[in-house]
Amino acid sequence: MRKKNLFKAYAFSFALIATSLCFSSCSNHDTSIEEIIPEPPTGIRFFTLNQSGSVHGQKPSISSMSYDGSIISDLYKSTNNLELGSEPQFMLPFQNSYLIAFADYWGANKIELVDAKTLEVKKQIDFGRDFAPYSICHLSDNNYLALGTGIMVSDNPFSMALLNIGDEIQIKSSFDTDFTVTAACKVGNKIIVGGSYNDSQMAFFDSDNITMEGMRIMKDNRQMFGKHSSFFVDKNNKIWCATKPKDQNPKLCCIDPETETIIKEISIPSASTLKTFGIAMSNDGNTIYVRTHEAFYKTKIDNLEFSDDPIFEHREHTGSVNDLKMTKEGTLLFIDESLTPSQPSTVYEYRQASNGEWERIHQDGFKVGTAAKYIYIVR
Repeated sequence: MRKKNLFKAYAFSFALIATSLCFSSCSNHDTSIEEIIPEPPTGIRFFTLNQSGSVHGQKPSISSMSYDGSIISDLYKSTNNLELGSEPQFMLPFQNSYLIAFADYWGANKIELVDAKTLEVKKQIDFGRDFAPYSICHLSDNNYLALGTGIMVSDNPFSMALLNIGDEIQIKSSFDTDFTVTAACKVGNKIIVGGSYNDSQMAFFDSDNITMEGMRIMKDNRQMFGKHSSFFVDKNNKIWCATKPKDQNPKLCCIDPETETIIKEISIPSASTLKTFGIAMSNDGNTIYVRTHEAFYKTKIDNLEFSDDPIFEHREHTGSVNDLKMTKEGTLLFIDESLTPSQPSTVYEYRQASNGEWERIHQDGFKVGTAAKYIYIVR
């Protein structure tokens, strides 16, 4: 059990699900065709989690973008009449609500249950200085796994906590892995965890034995790569992530949850010195997309190969390019975080045209809050 641990206020990865439009037809007795156009989807399409950007003095916020194009730059504040006060790290659906993890060395370290439409706070659990949550993983029913790091000023730090959500959010058990964990994935009865910091490792648990004694560190152990590190499950129930082997360039890896080993990998182009990175999987679980700052590449999972030329580039960025998400329609979303103080970040969307070329859908993008780091797609 460690008594000190460095606090890192970054995490993550979120997959976007949007409702696609389709046409249906019916024929009557005189064989004429009536075209029925369904109502367009309504409500919130995605959120962005905007961190403080302390270099420029921005305040953390959560923005929302609706299907009708309307954007609220700080929905949380407008609903709760309250500044966030801590940096939002991760969102996860819970029934008709969301769980949001907040981690901040100077602010509150907590998980809140909020209304899905307004982000009105329903209940919360405050971890004080013992635990800074970076991510949340659903286990079963109302049981969840919170992952993060202890804070060095705490006498009782822990990096993983089993939570139950009932009338209150309660800690069932907690323990310290002695390394920072920022991502988790459940496949069958296995849980894999990892993180993208220098002390991070990848490990497996059985879902009914998430304890220090039940933790199995992977033999070919390595840290995950990129601030937005996430795990993805393909069509064959294999796990994918970006990793950084010691003294090697970053690699895209496939992990077999049955053997708990890396079974194949490929070097990621142009990624050796990157601080920002994004990865997304296609909806059919057959293709992986990666973003290395302004260049975008793809590879099939059954034929690992990155072309020397990216599928497209986004060179007009004004600052740091963050995150990468794929929509149900197969479009790609990412953030251009402005480095100009008080200027909004921009979410851009690209799609593959009929000629195979990728094109931007909305030329000016969607203006959201300052210092946007992550996209959460409403399911």
